[in-house]
Formats: sequence, structure tokens, C-alpha cells
Amino acid sequence: MVHLGLPMASAKRDKSAKLRTKSAPTSRTSGAGRGGGGAGSKYEKPRKIRSDGLETRARVLAAATEVFARDGFEGASLRQIAETAGIDIATLKYHVGNKAALFTEVYQDGYEHFQQSLGPLLLRLPLARNAEELVSEVRGLIERGYDYLEENQAFIRLWLFRLLEGPEEVLDAEETLRSNVMMLIEAAVGILRERGLVRSDVDVRVLALAVITALPTLALSSRARPGLLGPSELGARERFIEFFVSVLGRVLLV
Repeated sequence: MVHLGLPMASAKRDKSAKLRTKSAPTSRTSGAGRGGGGAGSKYEKPRKIRSDGLETRARVLAAATEVFARDGFEGASLRQIAETAGIDIATLKYHVGNKAALFTEVYQDGYEHFQQSLGPLLLRLPLARNAEELVSEVRGLIERGYDYLEENQAFIRLWLFRLLEGPEEVLDAEETLRSNVMMLIEAAVGILRERGLVRSDVDVRVLALAVITALPTLALSSRARPGLLGPSELGARERFIEFFVSVLGRVLLV
């Protein structure tokens, strides 16, 4: 009986030791619990990757704006953009896909910022109570547009390259953005027309195209050729604003 009992006790001790060994945390698990891995780092690591990804994407867009504005769509290459952004070509393609998609995103970003700059002033137009106030609001709109374009020359260059050689992928995005401005202008002109402040035969589409298209074109042209808008003692900014306000006044006012 004695000999039979000893092996049974030994077996129980061995089984208990195995259970303790299985349940005890390893040094790796313990380190993870202190911050080296495990549940804590499981959520921290993706945040770091995501943060780095956003930072890289911002650098890519800034570099692409610079290169596209300088060389145009046809002249620019993804390799140039990658070098300017300080990343390798594989990383660039991971973030943007291809050149057409990148140009579209850069152009759309610039267009949206342009609209955001003018949008609040477009919303103010219907608040004018008489022709004098309407002219004042139009002047403020043109001033804001001119100043924005002066501070964002890269966007004008992107816009011109888009007209000359931009990829077809830009068209859908541009049409959506342009329709947003059209709706704002149509709403403003509709209210002013009901109140008798603008002509009833105003072609809203022509007016919208004048603001969207002629504004950047004339701003760039008059800057390059100061006498383009006719002789004047005014500076380039003032001459441009006076010219544009005068044209819109003739188109709009009763």
C-alpha cells in the first residue's frame, strides 16, 4: 500500500506543477502588460501608423501641388513628386494610386478652398437692400477672390493646366464643385430679382461662369500684363476690381 501511494502523490504533484506552469505569465506577456505589447499596445500601434499615414499624405499633396503647378499634368511625374515629398515611389503609389488620381485630388482641394473663400460673400449678396449696397457686396466678393488668387498662385496654374491638358478624371469632380457655386449664385440672383434689384433677363449661368472662370483668368492676365484692362493710374489690384465690378454692374443692375 505504501508503494502504491507514493506514485499517486507524485503524479498529483506533477499535475499541479504543470497547471501552475501553464497559468503563470511568461516574461513576454508580462512585458506586454507593462506596455510593450498586449491589450495596451494593440490599440496604440494602429494610431501611430494612422498618424504617420496622414502626415505622409499631407506631404504628398503639398509636393504634388508644387510639382503640378510648376510642370503641369503632362510634365510632372510620380517620381518627381515622390522625391519632393521625401518618400519612395512605392509609398507614393500606395497613398495616391496613379498620376491622374493625384492631380484630381490636388485640383479638387484647391477648388474647394477657393469656393470656401468666396462662399460666405456669395451668401451675403441677397442681404443688399438697394443698388448701392449690392455694388458694395459685389466689390467685397471680387476683392476676396482677387486676394485669394494672389495668395494661391499655385491654384491658378493648376486651373490653367487643367484647361490645357488636365485628365478626364477631373471633369466629374469639377462639375460637382461648379454646380455648388451655381446653386449659390442662382439662389442669390433669384432673391435679388424678386426684389427688383437685378435685371429680369440676367443669364445666371453666364454670370456664374464669369465669376468662376473669368475671375482667375483675368486676375492672372492683368497681373502679367498691367495694361491689359486699359490705361489707369490705379494699381493692379484696384484696377482689376474696378473693371470687374463695372462689368458685373452692367450685367446685373436694373
